This record gives sequence, C-alpha cells and structure tokens, in this order.
Amino acid sequence: MLPEATLEEFNKAQALSHDAFVEFVETHSMSAIWDQLDPVEFDFLPTRLQHKPRYISRVSQGWHGVDLDGTLAEYDHWRGLEHIGAPIPAMARRVSAWLANHEEVRIVTARFGDPQWTQQGREPYAYWCLKNFGRVLPITDRKDYAMIDLWDDRAVQVEKNTGVALVEEAQRQRDEWEARYETLLGSVGGVSPG
Repeated sequence: MLPEATLEEFNKAQALSHDAFVEFVETHSMSAIWDQLDPVEFDFLPTRLQHKPRYISRVSQGWHGVDLDGTLAEYDHWRGLEHIGAPIPAMARRVSAWLANHEEVRIVTARFGDPQWTQQGREPYAYWCLKNFGRVLPITDRKDYAMIDLWDDRAVQVEKNTGVALVEEAQRQRDEWEARYETLLGSVGGVSPG
C-alpha cells in the first residue's frame, strides 16, 4: 500500500524537477487530498503513469517561468551545458523579489530537454542557482496550466484570442502618434521636429 500524500508534500513535490515529481506520484496515494486538487492531464508523464493524472493544487498560486540564457543569465553564444553566464541584474532582482515574497519561480529552458542534461548540466546549474539565489530553482522545458507568466528574450507576446503581436500593435500606435505629431507641428508654422 502506498503512503498517503499530504497537501504540503504534494505542493513541495510540484516544485521539484520533473523526475522527482514523477517519483513522488509513483510512490504516493493522492486519495487523502483528492478533493483539494484539480485534475490536469499531462502527456509528459512516462507511459506507465499516463493513466494517473497530474494534479495542480487549488491552493497553489501558480509559478513564474523565467528563461535562463539571455533572460536571467548573460548569453552571447553556446558554450555547452556546463557554462551559464553571469546573472542579469534586473532579472535577478525580479526573481529574488518573487522568492522573498514566497512566489514560485521555475527556470524554463531548452537545456533541460537536452539528453546530456543529467551528466553535464545538472551540477553546474545547481551551483549557479545556489551562488546567485541561495537555493536551486526548479527547472523545466515545458509550460503547464499553473504558469502565471513567462519571461523570455525570444518570446513575442500575442494579444489573447487575436493573433496580434503586441509589439506590432505598439509600433503601429507609435507610428500613428508620430504622424499626428508631425501634422500638429506642421499646422503651427511649419516647425520641423528634431
């Protein structure tokens, strides 16, 4: 018989690595906390567990996703899994503030999906996190339904349900205001901007 999971244990397990969470799900019964959990299916679970849904606690406040290379750590070119650049101060301060406020932060990076991650990347990553944040941040290469936001240097934010890139909309509005400004300046005596 599997030991019963407590809600506190379950919430801690969700913040662990993928493998650690899978191990927790495999080795614990969720029946004692069933009514406090929202079922969410995930196809990333190993085949042997796909019949057993992953659950996100209703009391969880979600998590902030932060890309590593180019967002949280300086990046100029790929140097291998062992190398992680210096922390980017503005983003490191933001992450530290979230952590101080007891908000969950996960690193979302393609590194984690690399087949060599366990052998080459895990230890340097853990050291980097401990050095810069005093703890090892959970790491993943996937979004899930509990993710609040994603901070990433390669992402383009799209307006929900429209497909409109917000950066394009911002540029369109800027161009429109610049045209109005030019018109206004022209109507007050032909003054040329700049």
